[in-house]
Amino acid sequence: MEKQWEDFVEKLVARGRYRSPEEVVTTGLSLVAQREARLKKLRDIIDASIATGGDVSDDELGAALAARIAGLKT
Repeated sequence: MEKQWEDFVEKLVARGRYRSPEEVVTTGLSLVAQREARLKKLRDIIDASIATGGDVSDDELGAALAARIAGLKT
């Protein structure tokens, strides 16, 4: 692990936010897994939309994707 990450983890544990470095890593991995699941859902939606076809303008598609991405960030 890089020194900057080691220092960051040590500070989190020292401040009492986490009980151990392992807990910090587990929490981080959980967040990555959640992000990956959200990205998969988005890819599935896009793939389904492509398979369905239809006429959508670039502006409509951009607006729909922006709205969906904003929803995933929350």
